[in-house]
Amino acid sequence: MLILKILLFAFPVIFFLIFLYLKSKINNAINSNENKEISKQIIECEKCGVFVDQDLLVKKNKKFYCSQNCSNP
Repeated sequence: MLILKILLFAFPVIFFLIFLYLKSKINNAINSNENKEISKQIIECEKCGVFVDQDLLVKKNKKFYCSQNCSNP
């Protein structure tokens, strides 16, 4: 009878602890993906002043431009 009472108490506690562990793992995975997206830099075009994502910039003579048109004199 005592073993049954212990099991009735232990199962919900163990289930709850597993739930919290899995929830924290999922939240960490989601937050790490968000942090990667936020870490991209946005840089201002030297000529027109438009802010452009670092992946889309045109670099010429150590300066950053938003397009080929702005990089031409």
